[in-house]
Amino acid sequence: MSGFIFASVENQGSVLRQLLVQGGTTLIILIVMSVLCVTLFVYLYLHIRPEMVAPKAVMEEMEKLARGKDHQGLHRVCATVECPATAVVAAATEEAVAGGEDVIAMRDAAESEGSVQAAAMGSKVRWLLDIAVVAPMIGLLGTVVGMREAFAGVQSDIEKVKPVLLAGGVAKALITTAGGIVLGVMAMILYAVMRHRCDAAVSVLQTRAGRVVRILCRR
Repeated sequence: MSGFIFASVENQGSVLRQLLVQGGTTLIILIVMSVLCVTLFVYLYLHIRPEMVAPKAVMEEMEKLARGKDHQGLHRVCATVECPATAVVAAATEEAVAGGEDVIAMRDAAESEGSVQAAAMGSKVRWLLDIAVVAPMIGLLGTVVGMREAFAGVQSDIEKVKPVLLAGGVAKALITTAGGIVLGVMAMILYAVMRHRCDAAVSVLQTRAGRVVRILCRR
């Protein structure tokens, strides 16, 4: 039984090596991009979530400080806890101190900072979309290179062309094409997941930070 398992693992390893040899540099680039794509998705999934964007306990504390018009306390919390929500509240608080609690200026400052924070989260998520767009193009480039290698000898002397070399070039073209399409589809799915997650996080940011700003703007 163990011999069968070892033989199966060895066969899988040989197939993988053969794919890497046939795919060449283009396939290696696609593999590196796939690792980068998964790593980026995990990082974004862990960091773009309600408790990272606007921690509930922190926002409740800031609501109490806003009711008491404790600007120094709000500054202290914003300096201690760095997240998009505290950045929004900090912008409103700084405008309150500098402008003598001008309600319109405070709201404008909060909305402006909120737009900046939402755009920053969205730009990070769009890296997945960039990978989804670029991956098929790299696969297509590998296809062109593989087909060129496959038919390079035909131009000089068709009688000397070896079928093995021709098949190898075609295999490289097909492998890189498939690799680019698979990576592109995977990256697009991950982008869709993170886009909805980012929209939900922005909604939480607007709700929780907006509540603190509204309390702060009350006369």
